[in-house]
Amino acid sequence: MKTAVKILSILVVLSMMAFSLASCSTKKYDVICLEDENGEIVQGFNENMLSFHMSMEKTDFLVNSLGSTTDIPEFWTVTVGEYAQIIGDEAVPGMEDKTFADIQNEAAMRTAKDMIAASYMYDRLKGQDNVTGRLLADSDKKLEAQIDNQVSQIQLAIGSKEDFNSFISGLGITMEDFRKYCEMSYKATELRKAVDVSEDDKKEYFGEKYAIVKHILVNTNSKTNEAGEKVSLTAEEKEAKLSEVKTIEARIASGEEFEAIFAEYEGADPGNAIYTEGYFVTDNGKFMPEFQDAALTMAEGEIKTVYTSYGAHIMKKYPMDKEKYNTYSDTSSEIETVLRNKAYSDLIKPYSEKVKTKDEVVAKYSMATVPMMTPAAAG
Repeated sequence: MKTAVKILSILVVLSMMAFSLASCSTKKYDVICLEDENGEIVQGFNENMLSFHMSMEKTDFLVNSLGSTTDIPEFWTVTVGEYAQIIGDEAVPGMEDKTFADIQNEAAMRTAKDMIAASYMYDRLKGQDNVTGRLLADSDKKLEAQIDNQVSQIQLAIGSKEDFNSFISGLGITMEDFRKYCEMSYKATELRKAVDVSEDDKKEYFGEKYAIVKHILVNTNSKTNEAGEKVSLTAEEKEAKLSEVKTIEARIASGEEFEAIFAEYEGADPGNAIYTEGYFVTDNGKFMPEFQDAALTMAEGEIKTVYTSYGAHIMKKYPMDKEKYNTYSDTSSEIETVLRNKAYSDLIKPYSEKVKTKDEVVAKYSMATVPMMTPAAAG
């Protein structure tokens, strides 16, 4: 079982990576394909690769979105409208009659088209005299070694070469096409990494999408007792804390400097010792919704109190200094990831939209019927 789980984990890693595909010049790869201006196929999937791709996408969704290592057949036939009724919510207009299989089938087709477009762009850009081209040229030198390594990892986990060949054929793909699939993973991952994001782009994004705030935290909900346990406040204690919040608000209203009061309460939030410039807030969901919404909608210099499960936050918004975008590594790397993903998407989108499909072949494969790559699939 441990070997099977290891195989599954390697395969799921493959499915989670961005994709590209080696060049092809025959109709063998015409099930999903990109053609040049002369109608010649320059990148594409054959049916083996489509079948394998659908199984990979299904496995990825079940494992990483639903947390299941086995298929859930009944899930795929539920419509969005039925699910909305179950959870007491309203379905997205126009989606009511779509099943979850329909939705994930469409998602898998988008991913397949992106794979093909990414591979095409990788081959076009590698070696060009710019940052991206030079990085891709370096990556291309390692391509075959990376594919060999990926195949070796899975083969080692399974056992013999014969067992490996039997395993992949059982998944509906030949060795040749399996290697192309590994190449897809490598190429598009390297393409995404090679997209150039400038320092000026990071600063501009930070200035437009982030807010800098400091807050005075008063925990109106809980405390730590003598045993070091977090316990709820009594009604009397809660009332006293709420009164403390009102006192702070009154001090600020009377003209007392926010910074002076902040210094008194600085230790109430351990994060203040790390984020000495204040918290950098954007719409990434890292902060409580009430805190995030206030930070992004307040005017510079404004002071506002919001309540979350942590208690009362008496917040002040500070002027944005673009040079602070790299004050903390997590902020800088987060911005770079966002910008790189957008640049990557913009790069491949024009070609993704030109990818053609053989609908009669594609229609044969659905999340409801393709096999999941469960540990049991490895025998």
